[in-house]
Amino acid sequence: MSTAASVRGAAPRAAPRLAFFLPSLHGGGAERVFLDLGEKFLAAGYEIDLVLMNAYPSPLLGLLPRGMQLIDLKCPRFWASTPAFMRYLRAWRPDGVIAGMPLANAIAAYAHTLAGTPQRLVLTEHNSHSVAFRDIHRPQDVLLAPAIRFAYRFADCIVAVSDGVAQRLLQIPGVRGEQIRTVYNPAYSPRIEALAREPPPHSWLHDSSIPVVLGIGRLEPQKDFATLLRAFSMLRRSQPARLIILGEGSLRPRLEELARELAITDSVAFEGFVVNPWAYLSRAAVFVLSSVHEGFGNVIVEALTLGTPVVSTDCPSGPAEILQHGLYGSLVPVRAPQQLARAIGQALETPLARSLMQRRAREFSIDAAAAGYLSALGFTADACHA
Repeated sequence: MSTAASVRGAAPRAAPRLAFFLPSLHGGGAERVFLDLGEKFLAAGYEIDLVLMNAYPSPLLGLLPRGMQLIDLKCPRFWASTPAFMRYLRAWRPDGVIAGMPLANAIAAYAHTLAGTPQRLVLTEHNSHSVAFRDIHRPQDVLLAPAIRFAYRFADCIVAVSDGVAQRLLQIPGVRGEQIRTVYNPAYSPRIEALAREPPPHSWLHDSSIPVVLGIGRLEPQKDFATLLRAFSMLRRSQPARLIILGEGSLRPRLEELARELAITDSVAFEGFVVNPWAYLSRAAVFVLSSVHEGFGNVIVEALTLGTPVVSTDCPSGPAEILQHGLYGSLVPVRAPQQLARAIGQALETPLARSLMQRRAREFSIDAAAAGYLSALGFTADACHA
């Protein structure tokens, strides 16, 4: 790994160079997707630059694949990052660009247009309630959202991580149907199975007599952990169980207070952000996703990979597509704690066969995703099977 504080010139090369552009590696599912894709492309002979608006602090920097070059623009703000990324494009002249997250998508689109360089630009949309879809929650989004939406029309291709997200992209003025394609996230990985075998990180996971329910995600409104806590409180009335929640966020104090109000603090553990959630996931009795919206839902595939039963809200857009509308896990309405509690209880009592879940997980492979992204870039997909 090398770090460039400023953009330097590119040396002559034989292998195609791809640029991945993100705001940071601050710890979400989209960032892990880019790292997995980068590892696959590196193995296939591509050169990969990971260009970040601001690299530090980024909890996932330690997971960068060997051979991936890190370029830190050191520009956390929109208007400074655009000329900085434009300079990168002119200096390094990558053969293709893949951007992720709405802010980086817009910066990449404007910088690519201004740079006048010929590489193909692929934007990716990972969230069904992106700021690009007019869902504005912060004051700064009032100004940024129109600029982000306008930028999408300049993409050669926009990759949606689910069909539901693809449908929402069509609502953006100026975006054309032929620009959009669905490429499911490469959430299945044999590497997860190896990490899952690390020693159990919590004492509750050593005790198989009391089942552990697991929730994973940022402690923010989208994930709706309040509904999970209420559902768990109802579940506890009929059977012993414990709940572990992995993730950090602004709602942690409020959620901890809710656990006290529900009198379940003795059976709930907030573990914060963890680098290896799979060691928890492999030993949980059931994984629960309580979100009000998702773009895809990587962690659902990861649970299926490890043979852990899944209960999810039927939120837009990914969970129902992954679970094939209930065939591979339970789906319940959003913000319905009673139904969520009932579904968790049923999953604990009669879990699906591990082989069935794992067979479904393998359909979301890195090979399939890499082929989709290479096709979006205009490259042959043959090399992705290397």
